[in-house]
Amino acid sequence: MPDKDTIAADLINWHFKVEPGLVTVYRVTNENEADPKEPIKLIEVNAQTVATGSFEAYGFAPTRDVPFPTLIAEVTPDEFAELRRSGKIPRGWDIAGAKQYFPSAA
Repeated sequence: MPDKDTIAADLINWHFKVEPGLVTVYRVTNENEADPKEPIKLIEVNAQTVATGSFEAYGFAPTRDVPFPTLIAEVTPDEFAELRRSGKIPRGWDIAGAKQYFPSAA
């Protein structure tokens, strides 16, 4: 089975292909990342999503293609900027050590 980092990168790359408004993705990790039960956590900054004014992470069960639980929060660029400015990013979603991904030029 591929490792969690490879699976997460593949998932992020696929999202960039199918979501044209996706500006950037942050993969949030923590000290429990080696645990297969620890979810892949993504914050997707999407210019075409609907602003909700809140931070909602949607959970997905493991699948054959993504054999780890996954949590994805989608926010607009303005919502993300406000979350960072206000410091209201929820506990467990610290982006200080998150890896940031951008759409490929291809």
